[in-house]
Amino acid sequence: MRVEQLIYLCFLASILVTVDTKCNCDSTSKKFPGSTAFLFLDYEVGIVGLLPNTPATTSFLDKSLNWLEAVRASEHGPTQIMFSHVEFRPGYPEVSCQNIQFSGIAQLNVIIEGSPTAEFYSTMQPAENEIQFDKRRTSAAYNSDLLTLLDSQCIRTVVLTGLFTSGVVLATTRQLADMDFTIYIIQDAVIDPNSTVNEVLLDSVLSSQATILTVAEAKKML
Repeated sequence: MRVEQLIYLCFLASILVTVDTKCNCDSTSKKFPGSTAFLFLDYEVGIVGLLPNTPATTSFLDKSLNWLEAVRASEHGPTQIMFSHVEFRPGYPEVSCQNIQFSGIAQLNVIIEGSPTAEFYSTMQPAENEIQFDKRRTSAAYNSDLLTLLDSQCIRTVVLTGLFTSGVVLATTRQLADMDFTIYIIQDAVIDPNSTVNEVLLDSVLSSQATILTVAEAKKML
């Protein structure tokens, strides 16, 4: 074998070793990595209030609290528990007239900073040492501090819960998936006002970019 060929083979081997070491694409591990962020998205009075008063809503809130308590009791640190908080200034200067979704929110006159509707829901409030970050758009990762928080802790795996499935959950999943994050979604701790939309998104859309788990399954991975 010529020296040039030997050098080339050694170079290829070094690349393969590097990729194998730095890139772990197994999203079906039995445990969440130590560096995992647990995201609780938009659990606010004004947003929860948009849900119908049904057993499905009660179950969603109960499952969300059960999952939050399980994460808090695990070995994962409090800075890995992150709550998104969406709110707007009075008069909604952040809302473009071209943004159909947020224009509808502006008409409802809710989730204005300092208002009761912008407060976290009573059972889903961040503890003092857990992270809260503000956002002004649907995705939790767009123009917020989330990516900085993830980068600072070298986090590449996220677990999502929250409301709505067709809003923050879908938008955040799409964005983080494009950035090569490993994503898990807790199916009984996400909800949408339209139950059919919720089911279709989880079964046929989000499952192509995230691993879908129940609370019971996810608790075994802590």
